[in-house]
Amino acid sequence: SGGPAGRCGGGPDEIVGFWFTTLELSEGGAHTMTHGVNVRSDYPRPENGWSSRAPVVCVLEPGDRVRISHAPIDVGRGYSWVPLGAGDLAD
Repeated sequence: SGGPAGRCGGGPDEIVGFWFTTLELSEGGAHTMTHGVNVRSDYPRPENGWSSRAPVVCVLEPGDRVRISHAPIDVGRGYSWVPLGAGDLAD
């Protein structure tokens, strides 16, 4: 279906959550997941004490094709958190 009601769905223009990567991904591209990764409600930043343990909102699974609709957030040391927009996970 490809609609925002899927596994990591949400409302139009909603950021569902954030997923962690060490890959160089850029806005406008796409990525096929090679392993499962938790999508969390927040990413590590000063406002949350750099916690990477925000609640898991959904899981990206191996083989999932994900659009990179928002620029990844560089948190330093080669780590990025990619905002997952509603509809970014292709069914």
